Formats: sequence, structure tokens, C-alpha cells
Amino acid sequence: MSINGMIGAGIFAVPALLYSEVGNFAPWMFLIFGLFYACGTLIVARLCNMFRSSGGPQLWIQTAFGPFAGFLIGFWAVLGISAGRAATLYVLVAYLAVIFPVLAEPGARALALAFLLVALTGIVISGMRNSIGTLGVGTVLKLAPILLLCGVAYASGGVATEFTLPRFGQFESVALLVYFAFSGAEVGALSAGELKRPRRDLPLTMLGSLALITAFYMAVQWAFIATGAPQSDGDATPLAAAAEAVMGDAGVLILSLAAIFSIATNALND
Repeated sequence: MSINGMIGAGIFAVPALLYSEVGNFAPWMFLIFGLFYACGTLIVARLCNMFRSSGGPQLWIQTAFGPFAGFLIGFWAVLGISAGRAATLYVLVAYLAVIFPVLAEPGARALALAFLLVALTGIVISGMRNSIGTLGVGTVLKLAPILLLCGVAYASGGVATEFTLPRFGQFESVALLVYFAFSGAEVGALSAGELKRPRRDLPLTMLGSLALITAFYMAVQWAFIATGAPQSDGDATPLAAAAEAVMGDAGVLILSLAAIFSIATNALND
């Protein structure tokens, strides 16, 4: 849940935006802001040591400040998650339309969105075990193509070891973008009541996932640089353009599939 909370649609666009601002220093931005994000995650981990029930921030606020404050946090969380899922599912259908052009039509797009909502809801209703199992499969299907791209890119272009420190004005222009890429590491706390040993497992999984994703983001950024850092045009994503540069049309297809599974598991996660 922590991994899928962090990896959604952003990684398919962030590498190009980051490279355009700070060049070969881009991978180190993920390390810097991964450490910054860990500071807040340590606070969440400490709170997770105090509770066994589901709810996360809603539960913590309610315990400290009463039911009304807890309700407000929970209410706004539902609205925020709903808005986010509406946006990401729309992007998912846009990626599907690359493979199935008929989904570009408004009517077909609406039916596809309805199907996705029903399918994801059905998985959740079927139980936590099935939901987590589906997340596991989806995680493999979304990470494997990206790791394949990394391997091919490194073989063709190597790893950029030299960089120039960004100037004032460049660093802070992408700071929020990089920091946001780590949001979701603490999402597992929302379902603490479903875990056997939440007080022990949640802090370990949140911090461990954050460390893994920091390394993963750095690897993807280096791979993007190794491909020659191509600029996308039209509807292509920068990462898909990078895959096309080293793997041809097959690269575009597998990265589009990776994006589809990435957004779907991110939506199922919430």
C-alpha cells in the first residue's frame, strides 16, 4: 500500500520536468527530498505506534481534539481522494485509448470509466485479502516495464556520474514537484485495523517503502538521462518517449501498459 500510494501517474512525467530544470543533478533531488519526506514519515510512524484501529489522521485528530474535528478531517479526506481518483482514472482511460482508439470517443470513455469504477469497487468489496493480492500483481506489472527500460537505457547510455549544482531559482522551482512524488507513503495507516501487528509493521513498511522508492526514482531518472533525455510531443509521455528512443514502438507500448497498471493500482490503493 505504501509503494502504490507513492507510485501513480507522476513518475511518467516528472523525469522530463526535473531534467529540464536541474539537468544531471535531477537524481540527487529525489535523494534530498526523500530524506526531507522521511522527517514527516517518522512522525506518522510514531503515531502508528499508539493506535491499532483504522482511520489514520482522522482517528488521531478525533482522539486529540474530539469527534467534530475528526469528522472534518475524514470528510475532507474523502473529498480529496475522490477528486484525485477522478483525475487519475481519466488519465488511465487516455492511456487505454492509445491501445484502443475507440475509447477516445466521449460515450466509450464514459463507459470505460464506469467499468473501472465498478471493477475497483468489486475488488474492494470482495475483501482485504483480494484487494492486497490484486495490488501485488498490479505492482509487478507496473514496475517490471520501467525496470526493463532502466536496464536497456543503462546498457545503451550508461549512468551519468557528472553533474552541475543547480542555481538559485532552479532548485526551488521543482522542489514541490519532487516532494509531492513521495506523498502516499503513510497511506497504510488508514487501514491499520486490518493488519495483524500494525504497531510493529506500519513504521517498518512506511520507512522501508520510502527508502526503496527513493532508490527507484533515482534509477528511473538516471535511465531517462541515459536515453538522451528526449522531449515528448503530442500525447506521448516523456518516459514513453525515452522508451521509444531505446526500444522503438515496443517501448511505447510496454510503457503505456505500465502507466495503465500504475494508475489502476494507485486508484485501488485509495
